[in-house]
Amino acid sequence: MPIDPNHPLVHFAPELGVAIRTPVVTLASPTMDELARLAERAGEGIHAPDAMPFSTAWTRGSADEVASRVVRHWLRTVGANEATPIATLPFVVFHPTEGPIGVQDLVLARGWPSLATVSTGSWLTAAAQGRGIGTWMRRAVLTLAFRHLGAARAETTAHADNLASRRVSEKVGYREVGTSIALVEGRERLLVHYRLERGDVEDDPSIIVTGLGPEVLKRLMAIPAT
Repeated sequence: MPIDPNHPLVHFAPELGVAIRTPVVTLASPTMDELARLAERAGEGIHAPDAMPFSTAWTRGSADEVASRVVRHWLRTVGANEATPIATLPFVVFHPTEGPIGVQDLVLARGWPSLATVSTGSWLTAAAQGRGIGTWMRRAVLTLAFRHLGAARAETTAHADNLASRRVSEKVGYREVGTSIALVEGRERLLVHYRLERGDVEDDPSIIVTGLGPEVLKRLMAIPAT
């Protein structure tokens, strides 16, 4: 289960109490036990050994090495840090019967909120892939960004051969806006860039955001522009 919104930690870091509920999954902050459980699942492998769907090859290595990266990513990025110009809001994805099954990040652009752009990144455990969950995860954080944070647009990037990720973006309504070349594991990889304008997506009333009180909004909107 996600962290209890009445937990003492939420009092000191209220962004930990933000949750997004969809008809299929809930995005929220985890307890430490749930974070460890998710990390162990990631260590079991989330893609074919000969594939690399990420620009940073964090899924390479032993099960413990991969699990450690999951935990450290969460601890490093949780919440809005007023001392930096970039804030990442990391959510763990919870299935009602399967528990923690992935991560969905919402990244506020460098220059936020003057530059009202957000981007996203995500991953799912192998067992959770191919079930439409990725689409709900993306729609969830877009609801937070567009409905509550005043974002004007969302951007995302996928490897050209990562068809599952590209299908999610296209299903949600993103438009392809260009390509670039990145070096991944010593090889050139083609990246496809997508953009979604706020006016191109309809708000979904079935997606509910909770825990987004005045203190959280103040911390998010006070991130210094550069």
